[in-house]
Amino acid sequence: MKRLTTALLLLAGALCLGAAERLRITDATGSEGSAILRLAAELGHRHNYEVSIFSLEASAALEKLDAGETDLVLVNGADLPAERRKNSRRYATAAYLAVVNTKNPLRDVKADDLKLLFGIPSPKWEIVGGSAAGVHRMAVRARNERFAGEKLLRLSMPQGGIFLLDAMEEALTLAEHDPQVLLWGPFAAELPLRVAAVSVNGVAPTRENIRGGRYLFSIPRFAVFPERPSAPTREFLRLLGSGGFARMLDDDGELAELPAIPK
Repeated sequence: MKRLTTALLLLAGALCLGAAERLRITDATGSEGSAILRLAAELGHRHNYEVSIFSLEASAALEKLDAGETDLVLVNGADLPAERRKNSRRYATAAYLAVVNTKNPLRDVKADDLKLLFGIPSPKWEIVGGSAAGVHRMAVRARNERFAGEKLLRLSMPQGGIFLLDAMEEALTLAEHDPQVLLWGPFAAELPLRVAAVSVNGVAPTRENIRGGRYLFSIPRFAVFPERPSAPTREFLRLLGSGGFARMLDDDGELAELPAIPK
């Protein structure tokens, strides 16, 4: 997962002088990635649009859409009401992985056991039938200084003893050299040879399982638009299906939605 730079944040949220049209995006996904900001910045430069991005809770964001106070709302699938689906487009799926060193025999874990491993002080591998050695927990740092994807684990209270790193790439490098590691982080297209992603409840975190919603720790993302979207909104929706945006999502550890295949 690539971190946002200050310049990028300013660029995506600033008003473009002399812009003829505007695009107001409200992001309710809580994503830690930069793909949407990068795409918004690209759109603003390409068409001289005035582009702004705000973060808001999902129900309030959808109310702003109905009131004409925003042009596009980004939400997670769990926050998308059924009646909104006709005016929405699925554009990505995020996922989070539990990763171990290949010297660890663990290859499948129950979701409740994974919650224990991250949710209690000083866990040992005995919880999942392993040795009495302590679990060396690592995760990718979130903007709130907790760890990314923490809410998916549904921990009852914050826990210490989890080593936080700024990027999945850095965490994977460390995991290669630690047989007792348990790493939690965003999906990575390629893993080093000395680490392995663990299946959860018998389902492996493959691209197919993630996109299909079979893998538990996956989050579909949707763009919700009004009945009559503006020209900038239509152009942004088009770019959400582009190869360039797919590469941006890959940098974030998210999967682009595959285009529909005509029957």
